[in-house]
Amino acid sequence: MPSVSRDFLLERERERERNASTRERFAYYAHHRAQQMALAQGLCGERIAVLGAGNCNDLELPALAEAFQEIHLFDIDAQALDGAFERQNSDVQRVCRLHAHDLTGVA
Repeated sequence: MPSVSRDFLLERERERERNASTRERFAYYAHHRAQQMALAQGLCGERIAVLGAGNCNDLELPALAEAFQEIHLFDIDAQALDGAFERQNSDVQRVCRLHAHDLTGVA
């Protein structure tokens, strides 16, 4: 089993702290969210994967739920994903799949 670097563990903890500090700040990210969603405008399909989804403050999950049958949200911080999921109505929750994983393969 590969060893996990101390720097990686520290950065992972910092990311969790950043997510915790912005968990309840969805409204604060409105401008950034609008920019991100403009980039995704017109996309649709069976499924979409969002890497580093965190608190999903930069995503309009209801809009994505209208465009995709499945939304796969990936982040190393399970609490951030859970909080984003809990903010959604049941229609959006039905299409969301949460994946709390380290996609780098380090942890």
